[in-house]
Amino acid sequence: MQSFIEHYWGYLAYSLLVIVVAIFTYYGRSKYTKIYRDRKCMGRYWFKAFPTASKEEIRQFLAMFVEAFGFSQKLRCQFEPGDSLIELYKAAQAGFRVDNYEFEMLFTGIEETYDIDAQPLCELIDDGMTLGELFSFVRCHAVRG
Repeated sequence: MQSFIEHYWGYLAYSLLVIVVAIFTYYGRSKYTKIYRDRKCMGRYWFKAFPTASKEEIRQFLAMFVEAFGFSQKLRCQFEPGDSLIELYKAAQAGFRVDNYEFEMLFTGIEETYDIDAQPLCELIDDGMTLGELFSFVRCHAVRG
């Protein structure tokens, strides 16, 4: 008769692997998101850049953004309009270079939240586009109901 460990060796090895990957992902991501976690609320920068935007409009946009990029909702106020989308993407990747479809999720979120076609946006995003420029695009093209 097999011992407990011999019988469940595969399950134990798989569980250990999952735990190790989770720990490395957490600490790897922590390193890349530290710059954002160390910031205070960036609301004043959003209101300075978009004086006619409401607090709720900015929060809705940032909530949709962090959801798409897989960041914690706690971080949503730590992002500022001048943050590069590519740098945020790299932070979301946490150095693992595995595409989790962040931009695709972002475009889907934009389409669902603002009822606009995000396809033209795919062509506009380049290495220099910022979160504020994306917010401006969304505000200009959103269907107002």
